[in-house]
Amino acid sequence: MKKTNENLAGVIGITDLARPHNQKIGNYIEHYTNENCKYEVVLTDKGAITISIELAQDFSANPTNININIIIDKCFSINEVNLFFMSINFN
Repeated sequence: MKKTNENLAGVIGITDLARPHNQKIGNYIEHYTNENCKYEVVLTDKGAITISIELAQDFSANPTNININIIIDKCFSINEVNLFFMSINFN
């Protein structure tokens, strides 16, 4: 994995939007691009989440177009420390 700051606003924004809906999500520390071309986001004392690059790009470009209900609908808990966000086509 490679540490990155790409789409930082999108990664933090999605993490912040999801936190009230999943208490297992801590605060953002840093993120990396993984071998599946997704972001692995390191969180404070509560583990990590994986966010699709496309979702982070969309949020960075226009956060007002991202509906929290879509994010909640497209995410699911894998275990106590992981939450995965699936790619969403917003067009």
